[in-house]
Amino acid sequence: MNNTLNIDYNVVFYMVVGLFGLAGFLRGWWKEAITTGLLSLLLIMLEKPELAQQIIDSINKLLDSFRNSSAFSAAGSLAPGGDIPANQRETYIIVLIVLIVVSYFIGNMTLNNDLTTGGRIFGGVLGFTNGFIVLSLFKEYILGRFLPGGLATELGTASAASIATAASVPDNLTLSITNVPKASITDGFAIWIFIVGGVLLLLFALSSRVQFERGKITKRPPLGYK
Repeated sequence: MNNTLNIDYNVVFYMVVGLFGLAGFLRGWWKEAITTGLLSLLLIMLEKPELAQQIIDSINKLLDSFRNSSAFSAAGSLAPGGDIPANQRETYIIVLIVLIVVSYFIGNMTLNNDLTTGGRIFGGVLGFTNGFIVLSLFKEYILGRFLPGGLATELGTASAASIATAASVPDNLTLSITNVPKASITDGFAIWIFIVGGVLLLLFALSSRVQFERGKITKRPPLGYK
């Protein structure tokens, strides 16, 4: 007997964004800014599938050089394997999860100062933003509209809105998900606002964490931290 579990996308959206917002409130803005900066890299790859293809091709070449090196071949320590696929959604979902985990580790390992109220509130706002970006990336990875070799590549210079309209949004993704919006984070200039804002925020976070004093680089509590 087969049962279908229907899940409304809007419910998932509010749950994910809410959890990220709570995490941001607890972690503070500086740690969330690190996550925003790393997510901006994935947004750039989503906007520019050819760049994602080039990056993965470079990684594959690097892996091939390790496989073909005499030291590894003689030791038999690295088994031959296939290339990382640049057009499969699983690749990007794994990278998304890894980047989130890495950003959380970086934040927790590099900053343990107490938070001010302002730092928590700003952290909550950034947490909401990060949750929106993560869910938007995950949706696009599942749909595959902006992956290398996907619909965005086939339509070439077509606008993101045209691609989103032309692509069929599946009703069943393992579970039956309803009300999946056809609109994409890549529509219009929205994605560039997140990209530029994320990069600038990352640079601001790093500059507020370190200071130059008598030719030496020292750490200091960022704004919003005690």
